[in-house]
Amino acid sequence: IKLVALANLMDIARYFNGDWNFNSKKDNHGFAITSYYKTTGYPHYNVIAIDSTSDIYYGSPVFKNEADAQYVIDNPNFRDILDNIFKV
Repeated sequence: IKLVALANLMDIARYFNGDWNFNSKKDNHGFAITSYYKTTGYPHYNVIAIDSTSDIYYGSPVFKNEADAQYVIDNPNFRDILDNIFKV
């Protein structure tokens, strides 16, 4: 389930990014979706900037624009995808 959800998020990022590709070894930056759990146990999603100096890039799908990543978070149609990826 997690792998299918991750593949779906990769497809969504590819759609938004067009022909742009993130390269962590070059001097460009992108935006990734991360998650943390509040005391309620529900995930809270946010967007973080990723660039060549980031030490937290783990191969997550990266969006070219912060607004696109935030749109994915805010869109209820993508909530199941994010929940399947980030829920423990």
